[in-house]
Amino acid sequence: MGLVEEILYNLVILLIAYGYVFVVIGVGIFLQKKMDKSTEFTRKTIHVFAGFVVFFVFFFTPSFAWMAIIIAGTFLAMLWLVGPNGPEFAKSIFSAMARDDEAEEGKIYGPFYYAISITVLTAIFTLIPQLVSYYWIPVTALSQMYLGDGIAPFIGKKFGKRTYGPNNRTVEGTIAVFLFGILGAVITMVFAALFTTQQVVLNLWVILIALISAAIFAGIESTTPKGYDNITCCFASTAIIVLFVFVII
Repeated sequence: MGLVEEILYNLVILLIAYGYVFVVIGVGIFLQKKMDKSTEFTRKTIHVFAGFVVFFVFFFTPSFAWMAIIIAGTFLAMLWLVGPNGPEFAKSIFSAMARDDEAEEGKIYGPFYYAISITVLTAIFTLIPQLVSYYWIPVTALSQMYLGDGIAPFIGKKFGKRTYGPNNRTVEGTIAVFLFGILGAVITMVFAALFTTQQVVLNLWVILIALISAAIFAGIESTTPKGYDNITCCFASTAIIVLFVFVII
């Protein structure tokens, strides 16, 4: 592949990734405005499905993997700027993603912290050439976030009967974070091994990494105030997997 072809190829991946996220946000707005779904439902729907955008980074060529930072940075800036006083589209995004407490303050803090995690981790693993082929590590942690933390509230609200801790988490919700965290980790590692050039080998270590990182993820999520877990969990899980891959294994 020549340089021009490589640039065009990576630009296409970039545009597809942008399109995917905007479609997910649009679906969330539609569900709220036309289907009369609650903000909690649309917020978590966007949270879960928008997270899959990180999988597009696997398909950038190594020398242009840094372009993923443009995507993450764009949505980081957008989430900082949107609010109830913004343009109509921004207000729609705000109403579909803001918690009640965030609506009162006029900022979307949870998704903003989520975007910080994606931006920083993507920058680290795409700007350092030796880490590009290990981008599956932060993607594993982020998958635990958008699946585990994204689905757990529905489980907790529907089946949660035993609450604990200062953040009023439910035991059932925390178990859901753990189980869906395992699922997110396994999906990421299997996908990366089978369909990308990432350096991940399918063996028993995959199961062990999934179990331990998901357990730590769930533990940190259960003790971190709402919103901030979008940062603490992602970085902690990434650090644990890095420890396994580069030190233990």
